Amino acid sequence: MTTNEPETMSISMQVALEEEVERLDAAAKASRNRILFLAQSNANLKAQVAEMEAKLATLEPPAKAEKPKAN
Repeated sequence: MTTNEPETMSISMQVALEEEVERLDAAAKASRNRILFLAQSNANLKAQVAEMEAKLATLEPPAKAEKPKAN
């Protein structure tokens, strides 16, 4: 068995490939979890903004301060 033959693969190469597949699978899972977390955070922030905008819409504008008249 030589490493130049495409049909043959050493056990150490198989182990290395399996470890790499596991590592990539774990990284993909972590990425999916991060995306889900960020999506939920985004939804929460949008809800907070909508709530603040609704409160802001009910507020009266501040009264304008009168300027003192010069004598």
